[in-house]
Amino acid sequence: MSDKYDNSLNGRAQASKLQIAVAYAKRLGWSVGPLLPDKKIPPFKDWWNKTTNDPDRLADFWSPERKLIGETRKGKPVYSNPDYNIGLDTEKSGVICIDCDEKDGKHGIAALRNLAAEQGVELGPDADVFMTRSASGGVHAYFEGEPVQSKNSVC
Repeated sequence: MSDKYDNSLNGRAQASKLQIAVAYAKRLGWSVGPLLPDKKIPPFKDWWNKTTNDPDRLADFWSPERKLIGETRKGKPVYSNPDYNIGLDTEKSGVICIDCDEKDGKHGIAALRNLAAEQGVELGPDADVFMTRSASGGVHAYFEGEPVQSKNSVC
């Protein structure tokens, strides 16, 4: 595998979306794919079939050059974009994600801490839980496990 992406998340204050996607793929083994900029919507049909942990394929998705990467459900071409958001294919990656909101009177982080304490799960820097800040100021907590389908708010 190519090492041209090894500078991903090497302590820089701001990493590119491609660097972050490649870091998820290489360091965590996750399959990811592009989402429309600032949205949680795939840009092309069959998104789940195109998610990958291959750095070269990820480079195609986030390329600043105009590369054809798929088509919409209506058959229109979809091109690469360095501003695409990053979507995690939880099923391929063997990950469960809990989205903990901190807006509109919700206290998801406190709810996650309570749930973790009840279940005997350790949170914090030494835990086997990967956590990121969400755009709204909440937290996404990622746990290894079998995928589950739920539209229910846990936190």
